[in-house]
Amino acid sequence: MIEILVILFDNTNEAVAYSFSDNNGDFAFKNIALGSYHVYADYFGIVCKNLNVTLTESNKNVSNVRIIVNRDGINVSDRKSD
Repeated sequence: MIEILVILFDNTNEAVAYSFSDNNGDFAFKNIALGSYHVYADYFGIVCKNLNVTLTESNKNVSNVRIIVNRDGINVSDRKSD
């Protein structure tokens, strides 16, 4: 798999963190404040469907996100919704 740029946007659509996926599609953001975010993957302008995530006191980690790249674009999704 190719490395994909993954961008984390806050609720005002400001980019607050960047990461790259590894060969397995795994990526991480560290030291992110509690709140609502949009996870967006970008690869040479391919259309991306983003995923909304919320970090709270009781849910400080989100570890069930995956990135799928195919001819229709990039989809960032919650593994539980598959």
